[in-house]
Parts: sequence; C-alpha cells; structure tokens
Amino acid sequence: MTTVAKAHADRNAFGRMEEDVLELAPALKTATGFATIAAAEKGIAFDVGVSEDAPAFEADAMRLQQIVVNLVGNAVKLLKLGELRFGLV
Repeated sequence: MTTVAKAHADRNAFGRMEEDVLELAPALKTATGFATIAAAEKGIAFDVGVSEDAPAFEADAMRLQQIVVNLVGNAVKLLKLGELRFGLV
C-alpha cells in the first residue's frame, strides 16, 4: 500500500465515530487515573474534581478519553513543581 493510500485508509478509519451514551464522571476518572500515579511520582499534587451527577450524553468514549489522557498527560509532563487540578464545571 502506498503512503498516500495508507494515510487515506487511516483517516477514514479514524473518521468514524463510535457513539455511545457516556457517563461523564466515571469516564473522566478513568482517563485521569494514570496521571494521578505519574504526578505522585514527580511529587505533584493532582486533584480531579468531577461531579458524580454530571449528565450522561452521546459521545465517542475512546476519543474523549484519549483527549483527556493527552491533555492531562502533557500537563503532568510539563509541570515541574506545584499542583495540578482537573475539573468539570
């Protein structure tokens, strides 16, 4: 397969969403779980504040979790000292 054809195939595979009803609080807590460990290893306080009564909605759970993992992972990686807070308002 050529590089262009592979890029097209990858884009098309990524382009399809797998929508499910998503409970937000458990999904975000799962996605931030690894960061709690990484932050503790660096001596960084990490607080996750997600209300248990956050509404459910239709979303692609894997994509949402990947976004949160990347966002929080980068924050932990780049923060040298201090406290990190992740929350949903």
